[in-house]
This record gives sequence, C-alpha cells and structure tokens, in this order.
Amino acid sequence: MMHSRLRNSAIWFTALFVLASSSQADILKDQVITFADFSYVNSISSSMRYVYFATTEGITRYNKMENHWEMPLTGGEGLGSEQVVRVVVDQFDTRLYAETATGIYEYDSLFDRWYTLSELPQVNTSGRHVEVPPVIYTPPDFHFLSDNTLQDPEGRRFAITDVLDDDDGNLWFGTWGYGAARASDNSWMMEPMPFGLIQNNVIDVYSHGGEIWVAGEAQTAGRSGISIYDPQENVFEYLEPEFFNDYPIVDVNCLAVNEQTIFIGSVEGVLLYDRSMERVTRTLSSHNGLPHDNVLSLQLVNDSLYVGTQEGLAMITSDGDSAQFLFPGRFNRMAVYCFERVDSLLWIGTEEGAFRLQLSNGKLHQFIDPDHALTGDVFAIKAWEDQLVFAGPDGVVWADGGTGEVQLLLISDRIRTSVVALAINDRIVAAASDDGLTLVYYRDKRQNKRTFTTQDGLPSDYLYDLVLDGDYLWVGSDQGLSRFWWNNPSRVD
Repeated sequence: MMHSRLRNSAIWFTALFVLASSSQADILKDQVITFADFSYVNSISSSMRYVYFATTEGITRYNKMENHWEMPLTGGEGLGSEQVVRVVVDQFDTRLYAETATGIYEYDSLFDRWYTLSELPQVNTSGRHVEVPPVIYTPPDFHFLSDNTLQDPEGRRFAITDVLDDDDGNLWFGTWGYGAARASDNSWMMEPMPFGLIQNNVIDVYSHGGEIWVAGEAQTAGRSGISIYDPQENVFEYLEPEFFNDYPIVDVNCLAVNEQTIFIGSVEGVLLYDRSMERVTRTLSSHNGLPHDNVLSLQLVNDSLYVGTQEGLAMITSDGDSAQFLFPGRFNRMAVYCFERVDSLLWIGTEEGAFRLQLSNGKLHQFIDPDHALTGDVFAIKAWEDQLVFAGPDGVVWADGGTGEVQLLLISDRIRTSVVALAINDRIVAAASDDGLTLVYYRDKRQNKRTFTTQDGLPSDYLYDLVLDGDYLWVGSDQGLSRFWWNNPSRVD
C-alpha cells in the first residue's frame, strides 16, 4: 500500500514537473510579434484567401480578399524571424509549411507553434509559379528592365525572385530588396506593396500621434531611413534618403516630431525635415552652435528643441537658424543621453548623473540618490505621475515622489548587463538591456521580476529602446521592432 502511494506520488510529482517545465519553456501565442526588413523575398505561396511571402526575416501574409496585410508570422514557437527560403500553403489554409536552412516545419495556428517534419508533404495549392512576364508596367519613376529587375526612382535595381499566378487574376511578385508587389494579369501594372521596416537596426523608438516611428544605424547596402508604423491600420510608410530631399544616408540616434517638422538627431547634427515640403531644409551641427555633431537625445518643449550631444547640451529655438549652448560650465564635454519632461521640470540624464531643470526659471539641480547609484552614466529616465525611474550604472533606481522613498529597484551586472532604456506605468517598470527585457512589478510587496530573451520569442537579446502602449511594449533591437504583450493574461510571471 505504501509503495503504491509513493509510486502514485512520484508519478504525480513528475507530471507536475514536466508540465511546469514545458509551460515555462513555451512561447505564448501573440506574446511577441516582430516587424523587420521583409523586403528580401525568397518565395511565394497562395491559398484562396491569403498570399504568403517567405523572406529573410520570417513569413508575411497578405489578405487578398480584403486587400490588407495581416500580422507577420514571426512570434511563434519553433520558428520566429529567421530566414525562410520556401513557404507552401494548401488552398484552404489548413496546412502551412516553411523550409529553412535547418529543416522543414508545419504551422499550428491554434497555438502559434511550428513543428519539425522530416519531409514536405504533397499539398494541393492555389496558383502556380510562372516566369517573369516579358512586359510589366510600373508606377511613375519606376522601370522594369530587360534583365528582370525593378529600378526605383533612385536608380537602385532589385531582382525579381519569384512570380506566382494565383489563378484569380493576380500576379504576385517577390523582389530582392524592395519587398512584395502585385499586378493584374489584365493590365500588367505592377503595384509595390510596402510592409515591414526599412532596416532591421532599431536604436530609437518614438511614439507620435498614434504612430510608432523607428530609426537607427544606416545600412551599408540596401535601403535605409525612418520607418513609420500605424498599429491601427497595420501599414508602413517610409522616410528615406533621396536625391531630391537633401536627406543624407546617416546613422540616426533619436527623433522628435511635431506637425510641421521631423527633427532627426544624427551623428552629423540635427536634420530639420519639413513635412509639407518633404525635404530636409536645414542641418544644424557644431558649425551652428551645437557642442558636438553627434546628437544623442532630443526633447521638444513648446517652441524649443533641447539637444543632447556627445559633449554638451544645446537648445534650438523656433526659428531653427542656430543652436545655443546651455550650461557650458556644467555640461561642457559631457554626454547628454536622455530627457524626460514632467510638467515644469525637464529631467536630463548625462554621463555624470541625473539633473532636473526648472523650465520656468532655468535653475539646474543634480539629483543625488541615498545610495549614490546615479553618479555615473544615466542612460534613461522615465516618469509615471509622481513615480520616477533612472537607469544608472548600478541598475534601476526608483523614486516615489509622493513618499520621498528612493531605492535600487533592479541591480545591474556591470560586467555584462547595462540598462539602456526604461518604461513605466502604474504596475510595471520595464528595463531594456543587452541581456533582454526585464519586467519589475514595483507596486507589489515582493516586487517580482522576470527577464525575457530570445528564449521567449524576442528576436535578439540586444535591446536599445522601449515605448509603452497600453497592454503592449514596443521594443527596439538590432533585429527589428517587436510588439511585446506585457499584460498577457495567460502568462504567469
């Protein structure tokens, strides 16, 4: 009797252990969806309702019945945003297969998971792959050349990698560097279908008017610039260097946007892009009063723009003709990493700690925490009502403006982990580092913490920026822009 009871207990414990282990390892459905540079298309497949594109950054899907892009299939367990060389779907969307360099996978849409297969089964597909048509008509300033390449207005050429006739009157094109396109088999007029980021590297994530703006290090090959994403419509538009808009190919560190101007903080100064004229009208650098050409942070305050550079702080007034070096005695040759405006205060993060500027009278004070954790680099400052968090060299410092309490909320491993971006609301502090995304439930007594990495669906552990948007976090990394569902009710942290 005792042996039977022990055996049953052991079986029950083993089942619980396996269940707990598997649930911990699982990537929950819709936990992470990553947008990347989907412009390099390897192959196309079509069902009666959708067209699938296998790209170097995962699978995208277009709803041809309703004429819009669906969310990319880049967050599922087993197959995320890696290169897919071939995609195959049956005509009723009941079977979807992907082939990569590591093997063949089948998709389970119910659980958003991919399972490995030994070989690709026979599938009744819709449509057929065809040769590139001899004649294709293009939009103005584009050209279809005799070597089966698409030439854009800048003279760049993009090879046609696949053409699919879906037997419903549509031709679907994949290109190498310009994404997907479609044409009617009656008119032969090619229509580009932009979707995804213009470049993978996302250093800055900026929220404005319900849109998510992203920018980063310029690519040495292919397209570069700023990607603008509308989450409500699931559409992208781009601002990229062109011959006539005076926007150079340059690394971008930060953005600020109002109704008239896009302020682009770059390694060559601040570029002022006039939205109505659709061109850069002015570039301000050290020749115009900036302490340094390398611009690290921007903050709009009414009609003025505060500019943090590698060697000091400046302000550009509404006329935009010149910059004024601010507090040269305090910030001279000091890197200014970030800003956070809280009512009449402007918080400033520098390589020598955190400062607060009283905007009404121009008085500047340094913030000294009791543990002196903020004496070095402060890469990020974020506020929520009367709560403040700082990313310092020792980790994340939390200051409660209501009680005056200040504590080290998250301890950093200085050798390996450096928190570079923060987000905060009434429940969580989110910290981005070169070791993933950490959530701290700072309101709870235990202040539970959990770190998410590539094992949880993120495309990279090297994170650069964060923006909170309701139940989601927008996460910028060296491998794209991810929508992370931080408030997922199915997850137990």
